[in-house]
Amino acid sequence: MTTELSAFYGILGAAIGAPVGAYVGYQLSGPCLRVNFAGVRLKGVFPNPEELLKRPELLLTTPRVRSSQKVRDACDESDWVGGIRPYYNLPAQYVEELISRRRRNELAREVSARHPEIVTELLSYLNTGQLDKFYALWADEQDILWSVLEGEHARGRFDLDVQEMPTQNAVYSVMTDKDGDFLVPLGRQNLLFIWTRREAQLERTKVFAEKVARVFAYRDIDLLRTIVQFLSRVQRREEVFDRLEKILGEELDSYRQVVARAVLANSGRSPVTVDEKIRFVLKARGQRFIDPRTQRQVVLEDDMKLNLHALDEDQLPKRQPITIPAGGAFSLEAASSDPLVTLKERNAIENLYGTSTRCHLQFRRFDLPRPLLSNEIYFGPPAF
Repeated sequence: MTTELSAFYGILGAAIGAPVGAYVGYQLSGPCLRVNFAGVRLKGVFPNPEELLKRPELLLTTPRVRSSQKVRDACDESDWVGGIRPYYNLPAQYVEELISRRRRNELAREVSARHPEIVTELLSYLNTGQLDKFYALWADEQDILWSVLEGEHARGRFDLDVQEMPTQNAVYSVMTDKDGDFLVPLGRQNLLFIWTRREAQLERTKVFAEKVARVFAYRDIDLLRTIVQFLSRVQRREEVFDRLEKILGEELDSYRQVVARAVLANSGRSPVTVDEKIRFVLKARGQRFIDPRTQRQVVLEDDMKLNLHALDEDQLPKRQPITIPAGGAFSLEAASSDPLVTLKERNAIENLYGTSTRCHLQFRRFDLPRPLLSNEIYFGPPAF
């Protein structure tokens, strides 16, 4: 071999060996990241509105929410949960109101089951002149007792004929709180007669609430007996509890999001950083489902891609990329940027969930141009 040829091969070997050596060195000393896609759920991600209010960049991009007319009607029909406003500035505020109403409905269902027992005990105290015990029991159970009484009045089934009495004859005072609702202070407890939470018939309800408050303030035994005897005849409205539970549940379901969980493990010798914005890919091409609105079969022509955002400990979108240290791991929960109710793909997502359709996650690494792909899993309920 000539000297020139040997030199040529030496230069060629160096030219090839340098990048190969650098690549091998990077692989040995650099990060080695793997993603274990653990599961995906359709569920609500409901951050605390107070925490959300601390994030002005989210408030600017969050649309105002109009509450469902069906929800407003169902809450108005109920005597115990209170009304829902037509608009909310933040979806999280609306969702919090829905959850609060559902809890009140559940509590009212439990308490109303004891309604006959409570009313019987109240009548017993009246008949035996034990007014202190009567007032104490009413104070303990006033949420359900007043809610039922005020609701029956709003439906035109009950009223009181109360004459104006001299103020000096009252045993207790009739006062109003900051909302204008009437209260009778008993010392350690207040009797509340709330009229402001029902949107319709406000003025009429206010007059009734003041009359009942006066009956309690004057300790008018005959009128107290009239109230309790009427309550003893009121039938439990189980169907109202059921209907409200169903409607609130359906409305909360519409605010579910696609929520993914994954573990990012870095077995390399240096840290690696990925974007907090993640792509969810549902291999939906060719899948079929029945559109519930048209009752027609729909055939999807392409895979479905949704933007997810990694969540922080307050269930809010993370504000910075995710760095996984050398030899470390990061447990990730990410949610779709928008709830299902706002997505044009909602019907497809809900119909394909729990089927054999497969999905995976895509991450953008800052050290490589190509995306990092997770393993594929079925698009259905996971174990978590």
